[in-house]
Amino acid sequence: MDATVLDVDGAPVRLASTWAERPIVLVLLRHFGCLFCKEQAAEMSAIGDAIERLGAGLVFIGSGSAQYARWFHEDYAPRWPVYSDAELVTYRALEARRGFRSSVNPRTMWLGLRAIL
Repeated sequence: MDATVLDVDGAPVRLASTWAERPIVLVLLRHFGCLFCKEQAAEMSAIGDAIERLGAGLVFIGSGSAQYARWFHEDYAPRWPVYSDAELVTYRALEARRGFRSSVNPRTMWLGLRAIL
């Protein structure tokens, strides 16, 4: 997959360049304001050093503007690259599911409550 995403300054980045020198753990975020995504970023950031010790990198991609990517980066993943994919190119390439039924169900409601608590 060789999609182009935007960094937090709005500059284009070839996604394939992020794994050119080492493998990466690619974290897809629903969108930058998503409660679950913030929780996921905190959990992944907590193990980011262990990921690096294993020789890989950690990269976040969200489906919003570069400005939202910047805010997310500053607040939730300051040590790791955060990219914007407003066109959802990476999501389609990875066949990530979207839609109301896959998002709102009893399980996600329970997880949302857990995340808030």
